[in-house]
Amino acid sequence: MENVKRAGEQTEIVCPKCGEGHLIVRIGKAGSFVGCSKFPTCTFTSNFTRAEDGAIVLQAAEEPTLLDEKMSAMWQNRYAVLVGVLACLFHALGIQNASTFIGQLQNSHAHYAAEN
Repeated sequence: MENVKRAGEQTEIVCPKCGEGHLIVRIGKAGSFVGCSKFPTCTFTSNFTRAEDGAIVLQAAEEPTLLDEKMSAMWQNRYAVLVGVLACLFHALGIQNASTFIGQLQNSHAHYAAEN
């Protein structure tokens, strides 16, 4: 029986990282990718697409996002939801100065966001 994990389509593309190995099309948990034939010495991998003629085109890796940026976006979304919930609550309770309170809350958040 063939070892499916090791099987792959050999290409003529020279590894851009080590310059010695050739790229091999492999199948992983997230689908097909190319990796260096010199693995584990060289750990180069890349996603790819195929051109109309069947040629392999390497895809540039996405820039990693810092956890702070992800958390900041998450908290901004939660803040927007909180302001909406408070506005509905104040309206339902008949509180007249709700817009003043929410405006102050938004101003303090804007000031905090500008500092950080």
